[in-house]
Amino acid sequence: QDDGICWFKTSATQSMHHIRYLVQLVSEHDVIVRELMTDTPGYMIYEDDSQVVARPFTSTPR
Repeated sequence: QDDGICWFKTSATQSMHHIRYLVQLVSEHDVIVRELMTDTPGYMIYEDDSQVVARPFTSTPR
């Protein structure tokens, strides 16, 4: 399905380091980036060591 949202886990510090670098690069080209955080991402579709993909709850930030 097309309604999954990808989230990094708080334990994924190395992945977040890389993402923050990419955010810096795209921000220099006027691309708006927002950081969203939640303890309840939704119904889990996929999970690995660094991330989860979840079908969001109605209350999940987007």
